[in-house]
Amino acid sequence: MIDVNLIDSCFPKESYRPGQREIIESIVNCINTGLKFVIAELPTGSGKSPIAVTLANLAGSLDNGGGAYYITTTKILQDQIESDFDNSVVTLKGRSNYP
Repeated sequence: MIDVNLIDSCFPKESYRPGQREIIESIVNCINTGLKFVIAELPTGSGKSPIAVTLANLAGSLDNGGGAYYITTTKILQDQIESDFDNSVVTLKGRSNYP
């Protein structure tokens, strides 16, 4: 069970964009009711990455050693996430990116 009271402490930015906290709370409530899959279709600029990082941080706060992965197929988004959330994410790219 994810504690909705931890949302603010797990959010990686200084402030929310309109609707972000409500979306996070809605997703957490869905997970807490037992849903295994939740799809949030959000427009460009809504702040999907901070929402995803918050949910990953919340999953990591679970007593059962929970955690999460943020998966993307584009290097540009991966670089953006690494740049925006450098203290809370670990990135792994394909082997062609390493010597």
